[in-house]
Amino acid sequence: MRRAVFWTAVVVAAAALFAGSLYAFVAYRETSGPDGAVRGYFAALERGDAPAALGFGDVPRGPTDLLTDQVLAEQQAIAPMHDAQVLAVAEHGDRADVQFSYHLRFADGDQQYRGVLHVIKRDTGWRLASTVVATRIDLQQAVDRLNFAGTTVPGGRVLMFPGALPIRFDTRYLRLDPSTRSVQFTGSRRTDVRVQPTPPARRVLAAHLRSQLRRCVRSAALACPLPSPQTIPGSLRGRIAKINCEYRVTSEAAGSISISGSAFFVGRYRTLSYENVAATHRGRLALPVSAQTYPVAPLRVSFGGSS
Repeated sequence: MRRAVFWTAVVVAAAALFAGSLYAFVAYRETSGPDGAVRGYFAALERGDAPAALGFGDVPRGPTDLLTDQVLAEQQAIAPMHDAQVLAVAEHGDRADVQFSYHLRFADGDQQYRGVLHVIKRDTGWRLASTVVATRIDLQQAVDRLNFAGTTVPGGRVLMFPGALPIRFDTRYLRLDPSTRSVQFTGSRRTDVRVQPTPPARRVLAAHLRSQLRRCVRSAALACPLPSPQTIPGSLRGRIAKINCEYRVTSEAAGSISISGSAFFVGRYRTLSYENVAATHRGRLALPVSAQTYPVAPLRVSFGGSS
């Protein structure tokens, strides 16, 4: 009986050893070779393991404050990295170029990125020439309204993992331009970041702008934008046929939003001649629209002091 128990234990131990060896072999195979090194690197990023990601290659000189699990977790919280794939491998002796792609899942949908990583064969195996992006963050808008990984936007050269920029705003009316909201290996040495009004901000401003324009062409008490100095204020009576405006975030630290464009008016209006003679006209006019508001509720648009 004891002999049977002994041999049973031996078989179980041997099976466990074989399973462990098989697991280790599979793990090695998945991260060996230039393609395996890249797969392992992106897998570490996807699970938010900064030290493991750094272990797949070299780190250039520079500040490492942003190469932490905490910052990587913030990048992943804003837009999780997923579906990383190796597309092609071109080996040249002890060097290789690995084409890759991955997706970042932003709140408004997935965005795909592609690039090439340079991999070098060392005594310890294949390693990435660089595991981080070296860049300078250039952001000139709404700097008082954003949080960059718990602090302000860093000045000078920084080292970061590829992925979403760890930036959040204190208002739902501002966001990063979708074309500049991440850092990538394919980027330049400077990352130009732009801020824009969010879709909700555009909708609210467009509705309020339309309401104000419609009111001002129906009431003399409200000032309208005027097409020329000769147009008599308060004389426009008719309807707004079309509004064509753009909404931009200014370079102010407070992140004000500017509204500019034209509103097309159809109806009656009065003008003064250079001899101060008033005349009534009918027709279609383009009213220049220029206004500014701050990205806090309630968003308001005003002309000539009306609100």
